[in-house]
Amino acid sequence: MIYTDNGDKFLTELSLSELEGKLPSSFLRVQRSYIINTEKILEINRYFNNGLIILMNDNEHTKIISGTTYINQIRLALDL
Repeated sequence: MIYTDNGDKFLTELSLSELEGKLPSSFLRVQRSYIINTEKILEINRYFNNGLIILMNDNEHTKIISGTTYINQIRLALDL
C-alpha cells in the first residue's frame, strides 16, 4: 500500500524492494515495512537502542519507528 501526504492510498503489486529501486533518491527505506520521502520529515527523535522516531509531515503526523537494520543508512542519508 502506498500512502500520500494528503491521505490518499494506492494499492501496488510491487514489493518494497522493487519500489525502492524505482523511487527518486529523496525516498529512504527506514524499516522492513516502510519507505519514506525524506522531504516530508517533520521531526526526528531518538528512541531506544539507537533507534529513531520519525514524525512525518502528513495530515496525520504519522510516527514511524526506524528498524535497527536501517539505522546506519538513515543516519548517513540524513546527516545525523
